[in-house]
Amino acid sequence: MVKSGLYRAEKVRYPDGVGCCFWKLFKDATDDDEGAGLCFDFPIEDLGNLKEIVVGLEKEPEKVYVPDPEYEKFEADRKEKEKT
Repeated sequence: MVKSGLYRAEKVRYPDGVGCCFWKLFKDATDDDEGAGLCFDFPIEDLGNLKEIVVGLEKEPEKVYVPDPEYEKFEADRKEKEKT
């Protein structure tokens, strides 16, 4: 297993090939909760694509968040309905 901060990864050999698993531990996870978090699995053949995405994201400039008034109204209405 490879560990970095709250991130984990490992390779597993299955009968039909090698698979990879990446996951992020929940923020309040302890050493006993290594398996508690959000994860995704993929075939080892896709590992190069994932590395390319991560390196590319590191270099990518941030986009500016632009609020959507319709969505903001939708969320406000939804929260108001939850109160009743």
